[in-house]
Amino acid sequence: SISGPRIQASTSCLPLNELRKSKRPITNGIRGPEIAITDFRMLRIQDIDCLWLDSTRSLRITESQYRANKRAWCTPGDVLVAIGGYIGVVGKVVDQAAQTMGQHSALLAFDESKIDPDYALAFFNSYSGTQLLQRYVSGGVQAGINLEDLREIAIPVPSGSVQRAIGSKIRKAERLRALKRFHLDAVDRMIVDLMEEGRAKSSIGKIGEGEFSNEADRSIAWVTPTGLTQRVDASYYQERFIHLDCLVQRAGRVKAIGDLAPNLCNGPHGGVT
Repeated sequence: SISGPRIQASTSCLPLNELRKSKRPITNGIRGPEIAITDFRMLRIQDIDCLWLDSTRSLRITESQYRANKRAWCTPGDVLVAIGGYIGVVGKVVDQAAQTMGQHSALLAFDESKIDPDYALAFFNSYSGTQLLQRYVSGGVQAGINLEDLREIAIPVPSGSVQRAIGSKIRKAERLRALKRFHLDAVDRMIVDLMEEGRAKSSIGKIGEGEFSNEADRSIAWVTPTGLTQRVDASYYQERFIHLDCLVQRAGRVKAIGDLAPNLCNGPHGGVT
């Protein structure tokens, strides 16, 4: 790791307020989201997936609240840093959705002519970047970094070639993440299509009755995607396995451990009596 003085001695450092876009001030987001079923989203730190914000999991807010907080609108390439709660956690906005952020996040819209935004993202995600932010934490019960201090935090700005070398690794990881999600979505669609195709081609009776109406399909049973993920093996679903499973569930003989051992306890002298 590199301490603050060593960073400053190794390369030039500039405050964040000098590295932002001129029309995009460093600010925080909305306080008290007005939850609604809309397409307007509020990004939270818990929506970060590795280094990128996944807005599909974010809260939905009212259109009026979204439009009233234009200063906190988020666009692709923006970096959000936690200034409350999970202080120091950072994430990059990657999609075009209509989205803003909460009060515990700060918006950093870097000027690409002054700094590589992906390099800045990598720096804040490093141990040195996290420790730098921790130095500006203040407060007691609700500790955090106030915006005035955040704007004056100076980060190292090495040569353009160094920034590009670091930033390109982040961009490559982002492309690989997008490729992974594309293929995972394709696999999900294939599984659903196969399930639907199987149901259409076979005339299987009710699972659990011990027999099928189509003798040709006795060696395999089509199940829902949920049932598929609950199996730990890759074998096909034979009739007897499904039948036995249904019998066990309907037998009423499943008991909780607490019912079988009412005196169960833990600790250094615990045990079952």
